[in-house]
Amino acid sequence: MPATVYYVISDTEITDKTATNVKEAALSDTGFISASFITVSCQNIDSTNIVTIEGLPEETELFTYLVAESYATDTVLQNEVTAFQFKTKKRLDIETYQSPMKARAVLYVRYVPDEVGFIHPEKKLLPLIIFLGGNGEVAPPGEIKLIQNGSIPKYLNDGHDIPFIVIAPEHTEEEWDVDFIHEVVEYSLETYAVDPNRIIITGMSGGGIGTLSYAMAYPEIPAAIVPISGEGETEQACKLTDLAVWAFHNQEDPKVPSAGSVEMINAIKACDPGPLKEVNLTIFLDEGHNCWIRVYNPDSNMWELDPSVEPVNIYDWMLGQSK
Repeated sequence: MPATVYYVISDTEITDKTATNVKEAALSDTGFISASFITVSCQNIDSTNIVTIEGLPEETELFTYLVAESYATDTVLQNEVTAFQFKTKKRLDIETYQSPMKARAVLYVRYVPDEVGFIHPEKKLLPLIIFLGGNGEVAPPGEIKLIQNGSIPKYLNDGHDIPFIVIAPEHTEEEWDVDFIHEVVEYSLETYAVDPNRIIITGMSGGGIGTLSYAMAYPEIPAAIVPISGEGETEQACKLTDLAVWAFHNQEDPKVPSAGSVEMINAIKACDPGPLKEVNLTIFLDEGHNCWIRVYNPDSNMWELDPSVEPVNIYDWMLGQSK
């Protein structure tokens, strides 16, 4: 039996919140933060329906109203309106630190979960993700272009939470400087409640290349790396045998051939002695350069592009890695 759920989200309380008014407001979609409806199936009363609403104002108290209408026999609009309040939080911050390498203030995107903050004795340590943007995220000094294009900052900004501190440094030139990445890692360790044994480096495209380059230059730092659509110097692959690796690539990648990931993973596995941690490679059979949207968003419908690959939650995998 199908039903329709009408909902309205407002930054002010609706005083005359009758079922009819809520339905009309949802259908008109005027004058509210968000107003719409979804059709659901009532065949299974235990099923859960999730509606994701993007673009809500940050740090704002919002009022939500819902009313259902069923079609069992006649159309019946429920009498009572479900109402609740919630406060949105700020998803990401753009911060700066004074970089000795750059001799200037450097921008970075910061995400800190609610349960942890700056270093403090009673705060527990959380794992750290350093995210490196690709060439599409290059911007002049003083600008951030990282909250886009399926990046981790974009995933977080869309309303998702992960149990990591995330630092995404500004990307001002196509080739990542490994010493600059290391400076960002050290700054993060000094400034935030980071577990030094649970540092993850990941990036997409040029950031995937930067991820491999950094891990080869500083193999003692990461617990794991996730290079996406990247490549690296295979003759240095045996420097990576002490950390967990999961590489992703599209088979028909017109910008960075998938051989870059395949050859790197094969080179790590061929080391003597072999890798001490988990080493994975996922090749998607579809075309195009961008395979990272689905990797960084476990619920993305892009997983459907290659049904032969089971969707994975890369954050669960990252969470299980430690030095």
